[in-house]
Order: sequence, then C-alpha cells, then structure tokens
Amino acid sequence: MSDVKSRIYRQTNRAEQVAETRQRIVEAAIKLHTTTGPARTSLSQVASEAGVSRPTLYAHFPDESALLQACTFHSLASDPPPDPQTWVEVTSAERRVRRGLTGLYEYFERTESLTANILRDMYIVPAMKKLNVPMLESAFTQMREILAAGFEDRTEAVRKRRKAAVAVALNFGTWQVLTRQQRLTRSQAVDVMTGFIKAA
Repeated sequence: MSDVKSRIYRQTNRAEQVAETRQRIVEAAIKLHTTTGPARTSLSQVASEAGVSRPTLYAHFPDESALLQACTFHSLASDPPPDPQTWVEVTSAERRVRRGLTGLYEYFERTESLTANILRDMYIVPAMKKLNVPMLESAFTQMREILAAGFEDRTEAVRKRRKAAVAVALNFGTWQVLTRQQRLTRSQAVDVMTGFIKAA
C-alpha cells in the first residue's frame, strides 16, 4: 500500500471511529433521558453509560447544550413526529382531525417515557428551555392551526373555541388520561377527542 493510500485509510478509519464514539455518546444520553430524564442526567453519567472518559465526551460535546442539541436532532431523525403538513391534503375536517390525532397518539405511544421526561424537564433545564421549548411550541401551534382550519369556522368566537378544543386534544397529558388512566384504546381516544373538537 502506498503512503498516500495508507494515510487516506488511516484518516478514514479515524473519522469512522470518531463518528462511532459520538453516536455512542448520543445514544447513551438518550437512554438516560428516557429512563431518568434530562434534568437528572449528568455528563458523568452519560460518559459512564457510553463507556468513554469525560475528556472524550467533552472532545465531542463541550457542554450540556451541545449534547442536548445532538440528542434532540438524533431523536427527531430516528423517530420523527407526524408531519402536520401532510394533514392539509385531507379536505374533510373530521377526517383531518382523525388523521392528525391518530398519528400523534401513535407517536406518544412509541416515545412515552422520553416525551414525558422532556415535557417535565424542558422548562427547568436552561439548554432545553432555549432549544426544545420553542421547537415544541412551534410544532404544536402548527398542528393546532392546521386541524382547526379544516372546519372553516365563520366567527372568531367559534374559531377560538375550536382551537382551544384542538389544543386540549393535542396535549400529551390528555392522551395519558384517556389511554393510561381511562384505559381507552388509541382509536377510542381519537373518537372521543374528535367528537369533543366537532362540538366546540
């Protein structure tokens, strides 16, 4: 093997190792965020879970903010929430609501522990308050607007009630009450909240 090829091979191998280590750190952090929550997870715990030293962790993520950002984008890429723009194509208001709530409730089921911990901690962890709060609030505002718009309400009073009803239906706590406390199936929970929104 020539010197040039040997150098390229070493550089490629090194880059792969760096990427693998970074990925392992992110996955370890997400695991801890899922089980104990971001606010209760220290960088030392992440390093231990990932099997790396703290200096190695800091070489990849100089602070908690950088790590939380990487975790957020990794989670969104690996298991994305429903895209509300795909709901716009559904012209029937009721079918649009059913499609939107079904997709969101499926997502809540898949990510229940992580979502619960993020919602619990995002207003008390400064890095999350800066990144996650605006992202989540923007996403839920978009969902609310798209689902409520399907009804084409003519007065401001009705539009306001409709948006409020949709906001309740989109709430993670609402989903938990319906499916975990009241033991409704996903389909039954969607039925209940669709009726609630229609009656607003």
